[in-house]
Amino acid sequence: VVSTQSTGETLDTSTIRKMRTPSLISVVLLLLHSGVARSEENSGHNILKFDEGAASYVKFNYSLPQQEGTVCGWVKKLRTGGGAPCWFDYSTPSQDREILALDMGFYYIFGDHLDLRDSTAVPRGKWKLHCFSWSRVENEFKVYFDGDFVGKKDTRVGRMLGQYGKIALGENLRKNGVDVEDPNTRFAGELYQVNIFDKRLDDAVIQKMNAGGLCGDIGEENGLKPYMSWEEILLEERIATSQSLVQDVRRKMRKRRKKKRRKKI
Repeated sequence: VVSTQSTGETLDTSTIRKMRTPSLISVVLLLLHSGVARSEENSGHNILKFDEGAASYVKFNYSLPQQEGTVCGWVKKLRTGGGAPCWFDYSTPSQDREILALDMGFYYIFGDHLDLRDSTAVPRGKWKLHCFSWSRVENEFKVYFDGDFVGKKDTRVGRMLGQYGKIALGENLRKNGVDVEDPNTRFAGELYQVNIFDKRLDDAVIQKMNAGGLCGDIGEENGLKPYMSWEEILLEERIATSQSLVQDVRRKMRKRRKKKRRKKI
């Protein structure tokens, strides 16, 4: 499969919707089923928890909007060591790190880095709203932290976000065009209300989201309909968890069959 970025192709909305809508069969076939982060209810909030020191992530095929878009989510980082903990990763067949967000204010867009660590000072153990947006028309990638605009990076003229991509929450899982786990990028902490929008949100909307806190609806309460909602992401996690259990059962059954064949011999 060739990314549309390399061909200059612009996909219409109906095509993108078909590509991004995850059927049960496609999720079963294409998700990584080991090390799935677990969801849990905490004071009425459905959060995703990622364990420190273990492969803990959610990954699924999903194409982000090409022309412009925004990702906003509440992030609580808990990792005690160093490394480059990644809470959001989007890669395509032709570009690793199409978008990559680390928990300390370090980002990648189209493979180029943006270092905002001095502007963010992300604390451990506290919920903070992280947002970033991209725009082909404005040729820029903008970052927001705790409701405030903290920096941007100019992008190449006409560069659209690549399609046929994969989203990973909790780890950077693609390097040099190959799917691979990287312990150095494992995120330890919690995520809540990570929503994806197919428009670039303005500063006032993001400030309002931040003011609403964890109890506020990050999407529809602000007059927005997410391109992919937090509820859809949680559905992906639940499907992945269920499939992981099925895979474990199948592995055990295969081992038992091998033992039986050996006994017969």
